[in-house]
Amino acid sequence: VDCMVSGERPAGECLLMDATDLSHLAQDRLVDSHGLNLPTVLEAGRRCGYEMPRQVRVLCIEAADVTTFSERPTPAVARGADHALTMVAAVIEEWTSSPAGASARAGAWRSAK
Repeated sequence: VDCMVSGERPAGECLLMDATDLSHLAQDRLVDSHGLNLPTVLEAGRRCGYEMPRQVRVLCIEAADVTTFSERPTPAVARGADHALTMVAAVIEEWTSSPAGASARAGAWRSAK
């Protein structure tokens, strides 16, 4: 779960994506501390021979500004966070109740060893 500024949605709107959906984003969005985006990190792990998760879901909450820091989110992002909780619960339910989810969990547990 993270915030992003795409400029394509109103602030507070939530978007659930797979890691492959993120490859088109510029390097300044959804970036880890070393400047690599998530799809690049997953591919680097695969190329190094690590068993990487087969499915990665990213829940983004659209923000109007991610450069101004505060102890509280803006009202729009706070509303989006409430909706994000519902979306996360739905993904967990899907992941734990489906055969595909069981397969993904098995891959995640092997990766964590």
